[in-house]
Amino acid sequence: MADIFIAPEKQEIPIQSIPANDTVVAEQESINQDIQTQKANETIKQDNSTSFSTLKIYPHNVKFDSQEANEEVLLFLRKHIITNVPWILITLFLILVPPILYLFLRDNQGLFPQLSQINVLTPFILSAFYYLVVLTFIFINFITWYYNISLVTQERVLDIDYSGIVYKNISATKMSLVEDVSFKEIGAIRSMFDYGDVLIQTAGTLDNFDLLAVPQPEKIVQFIEELIGRNRQNA
Repeated sequence: MADIFIAPEKQEIPIQSIPANDTVVAEQESINQDIQTQKANETIKQDNSTSFSTLKIYPHNVKFDSQEANEEVLLFLRKHIITNVPWILITLFLILVPPILYLFLRDNQGLFPQLSQINVLTPFILSAFYYLVVLTFIFINFITWYYNISLVTQERVLDIDYSGIVYKNISATKMSLVEDVSFKEIGAIRSMFDYGDVLIQTAGTLDNFDLLAVPQPEKIVQFIEELIGRNRQNA
């Protein structure tokens, strides 16, 4: 009996290789690079919600005098907040000096009989003048910490230093002149609170940049190195 139906043999159809589109490959590489950069940025602890933050990535509403129209601040830095502890401890000591001195003199009046001849208003006047000096000490130390900042844009690195109240010094170098970035984190305190010095080496006879006592120095170095690499690729 003849076969009513015989299935035809399956023929394998060769899969033709599709040539890669250069535009698609370039776009995919760009996307991968953006993803890697975003992941690297997420590893850096940042707090853009307060004005006392010591590290900000892509900060909002940060401007400076010589900023160009297409220039964007990518990194905002100031000294780690723990660096304020020494002058805060000194301030607490200075605040406690008058009360301690008053209690000592009150309990030892026999040793200082001449104090009884002092006008009663004299201690108040001296105390007011003394605390005014203490407030000046607090104010100068605070604004020195608050306004001494460093900025990194896609074009350059800036270091803004205030000394006292009236002296202001701004140093800047182009990102294309940066040759090497490294950091130092020496000591148990710095390791515990994760802060150190970022050293930026520039080309030629230009002065090097030292970003002192900034938080998370290793992550900052990685961020700047990635920025330098992208600038060199676009050059």
